[in-house]
Amino acid sequence: MAYSANAYDFDYFSAKPKVRPEPEQSGFNPKIVVKKAKPYNKLRTEQKVSARAAVKVVAIAVLMFLFIGVNLYVRVVLNERVHQLETVKAEVNIAESENIRLYNDLNGMVSLEEVEKQAVSKFHMVKKEGSQITYVEVGDATNSSDAQVS
Repeated sequence: MAYSANAYDFDYFSAKPKVRPEPEQSGFNPKIVVKKAKPYNKLRTEQKVSARAAVKVVAIAVLMFLFIGVNLYVRVVLNERVHQLETVKAEVNIAESENIRLYNDLNGMVSLEEVEKQAVSKFHMVKKEGSQITYVEVGDATNSSDAQVS
């Protein structure tokens, strides 16, 4: 297999002078066309039309910027309200937790075990023994002759 020496030809990378093609001399002479000046009335109406178009474009641009600004403002206010709502909800949750804790403390203070503990420790009361308790049988008032009033 034979390798070409063109692969190592570095002349391809050297700067070559740019050759400008020579214009053909075919006898063609271009005509220069001069536009006629438009009458003043026509120029004035074209100016008015273009001014109206420019005003419309500016008005639309201003309205779009106004719409975008109002939209951003509404989103910011909405975000602030949502943040305030979340803060209030967190405070309500804390208050509910505190309420539950206080309710449980109150129930603990009023329970019979707590009353008995306070009576024994604070007021030095003693629980009755079984021999100190006397039971009295009460009869039915409707069947008893003593219950009749004259």
